[in-house]
Amino acid sequence: MKLLILAANGQIARIVEERILTEDKFKDIDLVLLLRRASHLQSLKDRYPDRVTLVDGDINNKQVVVDAAKGCDMIFSAVVDHDDAGNNRPTKNIIAAAEANKISRVIETSLLGIYDEVPGKFGKWNRDFCFGGNPEGSSPVNADQLLEDSGEDSGLDYTTLRLPWLNNRPEAKYSITHRHDTYVDVSGSRQSMADVVLKIMADPTFGSRDSLGIADPDTDGLTRPVYFKKNRPAQPAQCLNLMTLSVLNHHFLHYSIPYPITFSSTSLMTSSEMSVTAMR
Repeated sequence: MKLLILAANGQIARIVEERILTEDKFKDIDLVLLLRRASHLQSLKDRYPDRVTLVDGDINNKQVVVDAAKGCDMIFSAVVDHDDAGNNRPTKNIIAAAEANKISRVIETSLLGIYDEVPGKFGKWNRDFCFGGNPEGSSPVNADQLLEDSGEDSGLDYTTLRLPWLNNRPEAKYSITHRHDTYVDVSGSRQSMADVVLKIMADPTFGSRDSLGIADPDTDGLTRPVYFKKNRPAQPAQCLNLMTLSVLNHHFLHYSIPYPITFSSTSLMTSSEMSVTAMR
């Protein structure tokens, strides 16, 4: 089996790649890794020359994605489609690549809140922060609809992964909700997100034609994301102003970091431990 990973240098993508290449149950899976600068993953290619193919390219380029998908059996996009609403080039290119290469199984990364399914104070905060108060018409919402339409029209077997606010806890601990369920939790580890991708790799029927919400059940009921210590949310009090954040997000999104960035100085850190959380 051959898996194409788009935005292959992202943090979740790197976890997926490492586990596929080191765990026996995935020993029959080879990887095609598409990223802007293939040299960033050269060390992985050097370690596994027979199982890793590197492709230098941009997921916004249709022909690059179609060509990279040749001979592949599955596509995993490890980045949220934040292309201009109405364009959604990454998702359209994935669908085109799947159709051109007769690939039936696709996994695409998205984020919580695309159905306005996150309740309570946190739901409002997330909606305001991620969607300017209204998810309708946003790129992630349109991307999910494109996949659903393709599933109905051409039989594409897709899964949308709705990621929470992420942290780097060294654990895979999560609950899963489905398309029409309330999104009950707040944060989750990148290890957990990668684990769900690998569940689909092990059993492609898992999450078939569904949208999976993934988050740590220990964060249920919290009003802000958990980045650091167990069950203690990051404090939102010391954040950069929205104009500064928008400039930073524009810069980081150019390099395929899909989530907003927050700078927090909290009771969990000293003043010298200001933290940048790039949600990827």
